[in-house]
Amino acid sequence: MIRDLPKTKFKLYKTLKLDFKTDRFWVIIRGSILRHNSRAVLLYRLSSYFQHKGKIGGFFSMFFWQLNIIMHSCEISPTSVIGVGLTLTHPMGVVIGDVHLGNNIVIYQNVTIGSRRFGLEFSSSEQCPTIGNNVILYTGAVIVGPVHIGDNARIGANTVIITDVPEKAVVTSTLPHIKLAEAHG
Repeated sequence: MIRDLPKTKFKLYKTLKLDFKTDRFWVIIRGSILRHNSRAVLLYRLSSYFQHKGKIGGFFSMFFWQLNIIMHSCEISPTSVIGVGLTLTHPMGVVIGDVHLGNNIVIYQNVTIGSRRFGLEFSSSEQCPTIGNNVILYTGAVIVGPVHIGDNARIGANTVIITDVPEKAVVTSTLPHIKLAEAHG
């Protein structure tokens, strides 16, 4: 899975073609302008691309990172390594730290992926999750700490993951237990 991830000096246009599932330049541009989910992916890709381009690149990296936060409330670290085919169905509230994500990941709104602790000493990639290929993360999923999510896994809505998940697993949170109050009277 990790060997399938793109190198840090990836070809931006090639990756965008795979993200947008087309090789037509104007379709990519039109999709990036008109669709908020595609625009959020484009802003992450630009931020990540410029991250490794010196001081001027660092400025543009932070600019695109901040623009993504302002426009979409979507915070994706430029240092995260994310494979091709990233889909943010509703990018609102998505927070992705210094993580490794495989190819063809689908992320719904309000998903958090990152370190279990706060601070620079805890934000290294050894403290963050690694997620395989073809994984779907539903609304409100939280994946924290040095865990591994296997290929083709599904993480249900509002599920908190702090341990490894095998491939092809479906993880859901427990159903609510409804207890009726006794009538006083």
